[in-house]
Amino acid sequence: MPDWRALSQDLLQHGIVVDAGNRPEPVAGGDINAAWRLATSAGRVFLKTSDASRIDMFSAEADGLRALAGANAVRVPQVIACGIAGTTSYIAMEWLQFARATRDMEEVLGRQLAKMHRTRAERHGWHRDNTIGLTPQPNAWSDDWIAFFREQRLIHQLRIAASNGFGGELQREGMQ
Repeated sequence: MPDWRALSQDLLQHGIVVDAGNRPEPVAGGDINAAWRLATSAGRVFLKTSDASRIDMFSAEADGLRALAGANAVRVPQVIACGIAGTTSYIAMEWLQFARATRDMEEVLGRQLAKMHRTRAERHGWHRDNTIGLTPQPNAWSDDWIAFFREQRLIHQLRIAASNGFGGELQREGMQ
């Protein structure tokens, strides 16, 4: 269970006053971290919590959300705060209220995602490693997209699978 007293104090350092009369509401969706909707002075906030050891995962997520927002292509939640409060690590972000998808909305989203994926950089990779769920994901810089994808995505996953007892043709063929 999150350390709500410490979280409230830490969020206050970021200008967010948690409404004392409203209890955090659990939000369904993930199985790695706990997710909550908080009533605050800034309106509703989406909060993900875990034990303090997972702060790097949340910090990388915050960096990733800021990078996605920088592409100015698709709406992503604004990061409000990220840190450790007592024994709890957390990321707090703007609450986005979703509506039932329509065909027109899905078409707009598809165009936005295509625009985001057309964003170019001089090199492939990122300034830090991150995770896919709890699985580490390396992001070493590369000037060659094919080499980056092969080494940092495919071979990395094949090595993890092999270290967990999965072997066979996929590993033999994929790691040549």
